[in-house]
Amino acid sequence: MMKLTKHYSIYVYQDPRTYEFFYVGSDARFGKRGNNWHFPHAGPFVNNKLYKLERLGLKPIIHRLIEFDECDNAYEKLKDAEIYWIAEGKRRGWPLTNNTDGGDGLLGRKHTKEEIRKITFARHNRRSGMLGKHHTEETKENMKMSQLRRVGRIAEDGTVIHRLLREKKSQKGKNNHFYGKKHSEETRRKMKENQTSKKTDEFRKLQSEIHSKSVVCLNDGLVFVSTNEASSYYNISASSIAACARGLRKSKTTKGKRFIYEDQEN
Repeated sequence: MMKLTKHYSIYVYQDPRTYEFFYVGSDARFGKRGNNWHFPHAGPFVNNKLYKLERLGLKPIIHRLIEFDECDNAYEKLKDAEIYWIAEGKRRGWPLTNNTDGGDGLLGRKHTKEEIRKITFARHNRRSGMLGKHHTEETKENMKMSQLRRVGRIAEDGTVIHRLLREKKSQKGKNNHFYGKKHSEETRRKMKENQTSKKTDEFRKLQSEIHSKSVVCLNDGLVFVSTNEASSYYNISASSIAACARGLRKSKTTKGKRFIYEDQEN
């Protein structure tokens, strides 16, 4: 099997109408290099420009400024090249739509107050494409049939498979699929075994060890054989005492008392 080589490049987009360079980007991909353009993850400005071109049936002209294959420190080299060409483009007066100085994508970039105002306004004034319009009866019927097919109520040929949900009968009494039937003794035995096997002997042993762990009250030095015994003595819930002993409470105390497990004492 032939191993694909990773190629790195710095490219620039050119407006086919004005021939202005408006975006500098970096690219790293496997396989053959191409001149297929794409919407980069570079923010709204360049994408808005590309959307406008697309609506006009146009595509940006791509020029590859630098190209090189996989090598040591390839990504660092690519970042440095992107930073250089963005700076060079600005020096030459290109109307670049890059949001940053390059080498970091949009990481760390924050929207300006004006951008936040525009985004908020656009979201609050977003209008539905069906505002003031109505579906035709034919469209409504097609939507209904499509929904019924999707949930398996009607076959592709229009045959009704099941009753509609509004006509669905209750599952109680004679309508229940298990009405008048009984589980066999073997099935009952298996169900019982499955229920009891949820707590194995090892789990019970571990559970008993946790509940029988000795706990010490640091306020008066009393030692209790379990959290339940301490709970009865101080009238504090066993779970709160256990959480305090494990260090899970921020206050380290419960009702003014501090507890630790006996094996934690130094």
